[in-house]
Amino acid sequence: MIRSILGFWLAMLDALVCQIVYFMSLLQAMLEQVTNEGSHQKQRHKQQQQQQQQPPQKLYKQRAIQTAKRRNIGECVKSPVSQLPNELLTEIFELAGARHLFHATLVNRRWHHLVTPILWRAPVLSGPVCCLPPFVKEGHIMYCDPVRASDSFPVHLPKYGMAVRSLVLPPLHTTDCSVLHIARYCPNLTHIVLDDCKRITTFSMYLLSQHCSRLEAVSVSRCTLVDNTGLGQLQRLERLSSVRLAGLREITDEGVIALAKAVPLTELDVSDCSGIKCLDELAKTCGDRLTRLGMARQPLTALRTIVKHCPNLQHLNVARKSMADRRLSYLVDSLRDHDIRLSPLGTTLVRRHRALEKAHHVDQDNLDTILKGLSKLEYLDVTNWQVNSPEPCRA
Repeated sequence: MIRSILGFWLAMLDALVCQIVYFMSLLQAMLEQVTNEGSHQKQRHKQQQQQQQQPPQKLYKQRAIQTAKRRNIGECVKSPVSQLPNELLTEIFELAGARHLFHATLVNRRWHHLVTPILWRAPVLSGPVCCLPPFVKEGHIMYCDPVRASDSFPVHLPKYGMAVRSLVLPPLHTTDCSVLHIARYCPNLTHIVLDDCKRITTFSMYLLSQHCSRLEAVSVSRCTLVDNTGLGQLQRLERLSSVRLAGLREITDEGVIALAKAVPLTELDVSDCSGIKCLDELAKTCGDRLTRLGMARQPLTALRTIVKHCPNLQHLNVARKSMADRRLSYLVDSLRDHDIRLSPLGTTLVRRHRALEKAHHVDQDNLDTILKGLSKLEYLDVTNWQVNSPEPCRA
């Protein structure tokens, strides 16, 4: 009996000793972990102090090396696309649409650097270029700070401004201040459209001629403040080949002819220009290099001269104002067919109808002259002409 009791207590004592040993080892492990964490924190603190004392360039290199090690760039196999030259990648990106190009900018820095100039060749403006309008004081124009005013259109940054090739400016917000900002930071601009910008003056033409020597096309239709002086400024652009001057009432024959002599014009639009009277001399000056001509609502006395001296015309706009209502002509024909006596008003209507019949023959002759003399013609606008076809003729 006594032996069994002693055996029981010896077994209990043995189990208690095992538990004490286990807890002691666990406590020792916890103490070692705490001490290791403290040492690691001290090492990190020392490393941070050393990095702060090191120069920035060396610090950037160390960070780049650490990032490369994390991404295992040295161990991965290079993609065949990454081995293509930049010139070939640029040609590929030019074939892609805008949506795909936006995604390509997020691939890596190299693609972003190549795609950004392509996206900025013809940006679409959603608001004013400058935040403040120009202030006029004693004949001098004061401008706002372009760098501070161009957060929505950051062409003052070289990677954006140097890439711009074509621009269409909104008529409501565009002023000489806007043109100054664009001309200063977009020297590679080749096409600019300023149609209906009523606050554009001759000074804008001066800015374009001074800063944008690569301009090939300028459109200032219905910019009523542009005159012959502005055309004189455009004569400095040696590459200028397309000029649209529709609706400019301040320009005259002298200004347009001088511009045609100074630059090799291939496209010209002088529609609704009341100051231009002599198109004969203009046609002789432009000669066979002219391919597009707009002379809507202009006198047709020089039409034969234009056909003779500009045989390479492919696009011709000779639309005219509406002379009379067609229903009026039908009414006059009905009255004449039924032998109805006319009042003085009716007599006036008949005279007008006869004048229209005479104009019909003249317009038909002019149309025949155009179609026979211009063999390369692709588009012809004869709106409101009295010809056999009731619709505008297109060759």
